Order: sequence, then C-alpha cells, then structure tokens
Amino acid sequence: MNRDTTSKPEEATRPRPGAHHPYDITIKELIDRYPGDWVAFLELDAYGPAELGNVELSTIEVRTDRVFRFRLPFPWVLNFDAQAGNDPRLQPRVLMYNAIEHHRSQLLVRSVVLLLRPQADRPEFTGSYGYGVEAPDELHVRIWFIRVWEIPVDAVLQAGLGVLPLATLCAGGEVLEAVIQEMAKRINNPDVPYAEAGELWGKTYFLAGIRHEQPRIERTLLAMRGIEESSTYQFVTRRSALNEARKLVLALGTDLLGESDAAVQSRLHAIGDLSVLEQIHLRILRVKSWDELQLPPATGAATM
Repeated sequence: MNRDTTSKPEEATRPRPGAHHPYDITIKELIDRYPGDWVAFLELDAYGPAELGNVELSTIEVRTDRVFRFRLPFPWVLNFDAQAGNDPRLQPRVLMYNAIEHHRSQLLVRSVVLLLRPQADRPEFTGSYGYGVEAPDELHVRIWFIRVWEIPVDAVLQAGLGVLPLATLCAGGEVLEAVIQEMAKRINNPDVPYAEAGELWGKTYFLAGIRHEQPRIERTLLAMRGIEESSTYQFVTRRSALNEARKLVLALGTDLLGESDAAVQSRLHAIGDLSVLEQIHLRILRVKSWDELQLPPATGAATM
C-alpha cells in the first residue's frame, strides 16, 4: 500500500467548504461489517485485534467516521476518516477529533484520512498540521493521508472482502472491465452468501461512481461472466445500490435537517431511480427542512 504523503493530483476542484459526500458513509458501513479487513488494509495487524469505538466525540455534535482501539504494544486509538470532497478545514477538524478523543480516552491517538479521489487532495496535506502564536507547530498533529488512487489495484484485489469495493478507485482501476472481472472471482465465490455478495456489488456500484460514468458501470456489471441467474443477480445488485443511496440521503438529511418522519421515509423508499436520489442528495445541502426538499409523492408502486 502506498503511504506517500507528498504527491499531489493533477487537478483539484474547490466545492463549497464542508460539503457532505455520501461515499464517506459507504466506507463507514464497510468498516462496521469488516473491521478486520480494514485493520489489515491499514497494515496494523501487528498491534493486535482492534475494537470499534464510539464515534460520538462530544456533546457539540462532533463525529469522526470510525474509531479503532488497539491494545498492543500498549492501549492506543486510531481515528479514521474517509474524504471524497475538497475541504480546506479538514486538517483543523482532524486536530479537533484527535484532541477530543485524547481527552475522552486519555490514550495516545493517531489519525488517518482516506482520500477517495484526487479532487479531495490539497497542497497542504503533507502529513503534518499545526498552528501557534510563538511557533507554527505549537499545537500539532500528524495525519496519515492515504490516497486511494495511488494504491496499486492488485493490493486491494488481494485484500479482504470489506476493502474490495475500493478497487475501481485505485491505480489501475481505470480499466474498469478487467478490475470487475477480478473482483467477481472473489465476490461470486460459493463461500460468499448471496445477499452479502449483492451488498458488496451494490457498494462497488456506488463507490465506482466517484471515478466512472454510471452507464459504463452498469454495462460492466451486467456483462460479468460466470453469474448464474443473471437477471436475478442484477436485480439484487441494483436494489443494493438503491438501498445504499436511500440510506445515505436519510443519514445526510438527519445530520442537516433533523429526524425524518414516516411520510418522508415512505417517499424515499418509493423512489426507484438512482439519478433522482443523487439530485435529492445535492438539494439537501441547499435546503433547511425536509418539507423544503419537496420529495416526489409516494405512488404506492413497488420499489426495489
């Protein structure tokens, strides 16, 4: 795995600071289900089994993505965040997470940020951040930046199942068809339960959208070889992607607009078009209430 913290992307965009991205939540769910795979991916196996800790850092609505607690060679904590958007306040936020977690646990805290695309990178992401009055590093934190697009795709293809959905974002992931075929050898294995395989393909479908056009992703998944009952399998995969998108809209909406009621949830579950859900996600950033979001009415038709 490439840990170089100095290389920079060829291009960077500057969306609204602090913008939320749904892909971060997908990574959190993969970590929740496959924590051991992610510990191995981060090359931290030698520090013993890790426990997932509480991500609620305080009463001021501060929340890191995931917290790993290790016990070797002594108890310590790893704060983990995935970032898809370009956020100039990311490093101060990581410093805050680090300080709050240390205050809470009284343990050594390390910080990792997984950058999901080159547009999330910034020149100042060198691995070291600090500020002060008398010295620039009076208050200081080291941040391990992992740039997914620099990781060789073979390293992820050989990793645990919980890391596989990152493969299309890695170095070599631009050859989407070949990468999906290699992923299929792992995911479509008889040892992987059918429902679990569908969920993994759903998350792959969703994360691949960071880099690839949706029509190409769909064509590639539909053309996979060696899939029995292909129409059923395609249905499961697309249903997983839709469920993923609905969950992300609800999660982001809850953070920004408050709890949703049964009517809102019913309308969301009636939406069977991924592009509509993507537009809703973007609108959430511009409205102040669920009513203002103006979700399409539920028609009563069956949804995937």
